[in-house]
Amino acid sequence: MKISGKSNVILFKQFLLTLMVSEFIIAIDYTFFYLYNYHAIGSFYAFILGLLSLFFSIICLLLFAKLVINKIFLFIPIGLFLTTLYTPLTELFVYMDISSSFINKLLVLGLIFLIWILLYYIFRYEDSRKIIKNSFFVSIIFFSISLVDLIILKLDRTGVTYESSFELLKRKESPVDINSNAEVELPNIIYIVPDRYGGIEQLKNYFDYDNSNFINALENKGFIIGKDSRSNYPSSYASILSTLNSSYIVESNDVKKTRDLAYPAIKNSYAYTNLSKLGYELYNLNTWWEGNRYIPNEELNFYSEHVRHNQSTLSYYINQKTPFGAILRNLLEIFLEEPPNIFVEIRNECEIQKTKFKKLSDSSQYKGNGLFIYAHFMMPHAPYLLNASGDCNPSSMHYAGSDLEANKDRYIESLKFFNVQILNIFDAMLETNKNFIFVIQSDEGPYPCQYLDPCKDNWDLKTSNINVFYASNKLKIDENDLKTPINNFNYIYKYLLDSDTQTLEHVVYKYKTKEEDGAFDFQKINNFEAIN
Repeated sequence: MKISGKSNVILFKQFLLTLMVSEFIIAIDYTFFYLYNYHAIGSFYAFILGLLSLFFSIICLLLFAKLVINKIFLFIPIGLFLTTLYTPLTELFVYMDISSSFINKLLVLGLIFLIWILLYYIFRYEDSRKIIKNSFFVSIIFFSISLVDLIILKLDRTGVTYESSFELLKRKESPVDINSNAEVELPNIIYIVPDRYGGIEQLKNYFDYDNSNFINALENKGFIIGKDSRSNYPSSYASILSTLNSSYIVESNDVKKTRDLAYPAIKNSYAYTNLSKLGYELYNLNTWWEGNRYIPNEELNFYSEHVRHNQSTLSYYINQKTPFGAILRNLLEIFLEEPPNIFVEIRNECEIQKTKFKKLSDSSQYKGNGLFIYAHFMMPHAPYLLNASGDCNPSSMHYAGSDLEANKDRYIESLKFFNVQILNIFDAMLETNKNFIFVIQSDEGPYPCQYLDPCKDNWDLKTSNINVFYASNKLKIDENDLKTPINNFNYIYKYLLDSDTQTLEHVVYKYKTKEEDGAFDFQKINNFEAIN
């Protein structure tokens, strides 16, 4: 009896030590994930709830493992550590272009499981104390690497300042001088950015979709339609930086200059600053994207009100760092025959998109004046949350997969829904406002490799966009003035201040090689036919 009792005590101690190491490993991964993304993934309270949920789950996992095979619970810590490698291994497989995205994820998951089983098979007869000691040693190394990585990241970001960000711009000062004391009529301004909305010709050529009904409807309502319009730059961070500051970007092949450097000059752009000085209230109907997540002096922030404080940190973590959320949702979808909400990030819920359109509709019908609404919609950009009728898509359809034709269909469905909503919002605004500005301008075109094969260097599609401009009173611009959005805010200043603001030549840029080789290493496109 004494031997049996002593054996149980030893086993219990081993269980507790293994539990402590397991909790330590998962706490490291979860905590550092939160520290990397705390602006985007919910409150500290949500973080604590998620951490407690993970702690309880680990206890259940160890108890289950102990019941199945007595000694296998000792290998749970190393299994958890291997699971933390899921995301970097998946990214490595994608970089090596081994297979499709879905197959890559299955391969990584299989590899992790195989390594774990192999380690168990090799070391199953080792002394239990040695197994626990080695697991603890792995957890300490993991903690040290995570801490160093976070410190390096923070040090790298110390170079991202207001001044260094504005040094990216060729234009070193505001395109207009604002006299804050001047009495200026402030018509409401609605500025809508549908992410990756393609040009009419490109939608026809590459997606076999005729978008002329929407374009003609806009034209009949008085919109000026940009002729063969294109974005000035092929990615959001550069395109939006350029548009909001009415400036081109200084080309640089410095790989240390990442897209993060653009964010301060976006948030504090000349556009936001000038309109605020004139007396406009700034409504930021934003996305989770860091570039426009927050704007100084904003009166309304959609992300803060409707997304961040309702975000589940645990759901975000499970979706970003493991495959289990997607697997569980897909299984439940098969059995329930409807999209489940389990482990769905709130920022990706289709109801959030609908709420944003409702907020835009309500705000745009404001009968007063002095309101500037900047509405950035993550559509028809993936995730494809809604079909043309406004019904929520199953989670299996949210992201672009290997079926290029299916990707095109989902993109067009999302685009159709956007078109209907915008026309309805504009018509409702006409009934309550007699003097306003309404602009629809996409930041870039569709990502070619999600829809075409071959896709490399298809700048014709990637730089295509929509750029349309409505002003209640006559504004002397035509379709050729909207070939790119570089002067969009110059036209707004001209309308508001009745002044001749200096406009810039329309130029379209592409990456010289790719963003990883220089986020601001751009090259002018002179002939699209020659490069496609």
